[in-house]
Amino acid sequence: MIALTKEKREELAKFAKATLNSLNGIEPENPNQYDDYLSEYTQVCMEIALESLTAEPVAYMTYKGYLLHAADPKVSEYSDPEPLYDAPPVPEINKDDYIGLQVSVDVSTSDYDADHRYFGKVSALSESNGKIVLVIEEPKKNFTVSPVPEIKLPSDSDFDSWFKSIEAGDDGNWQEPAYQSVEWYQYLSRRQLAQGAFNFYADELKYLNGLGE
Repeated sequence: MIALTKEKREELAKFAKATLNSLNGIEPENPNQYDDYLSEYTQVCMEIALESLTAEPVAYMTYKGYLLHAADPKVSEYSDPEPLYDAPPVPEINKDDYIGLQVSVDVSTSDYDADHRYFGKVSALSESNGKIVLVIEEPKKNFTVSPVPEIKLPSDSDFDSWFKSIEAGDDGNWQEPAYQSVEWYQYLSRRQLAQGAFNFYADELKYLNGLGE
């Protein structure tokens, strides 16, 4: 069952009235008044209408004042008994009943952190798509969060050391080929190919850690 504050109930009633007037050819004074909330208000009104249309009575009151359960076969013996429901079509919330309440919020995601909770006092209420959102003032948690380890991203110096170690292999006396020699051009070609693969790895690492596109 959707629950609404008095203010939101009144706002939705104005929206519904303006919408019905528009459908009947009566344009509102401010046709753009609800542009920013059109989707949200329409969804909430449809949900309210659906719940009202599909609500089932839980009991009936007869003209003699007898109260009968909805499943009581004797209901059919009375003409036009008044249906009774277990809740009003749209219950109204009094914000004052919630302000100042001490609450705890479960923020666990698995058995590992099943006891993780936030504790605080309700300082305000807001609404979103017919749902009541509690605003907690100065929340405190009963757990600590491990700091995120520093991410060391590959650098040009890392590439240079890595590539030269591959070229050298087990040769402790390895040196770069002589400049502009045949071996140097071959070495340069391998280095360029390796640089492309290394850059791809670095970009993937940044992306996975939210540091790049």
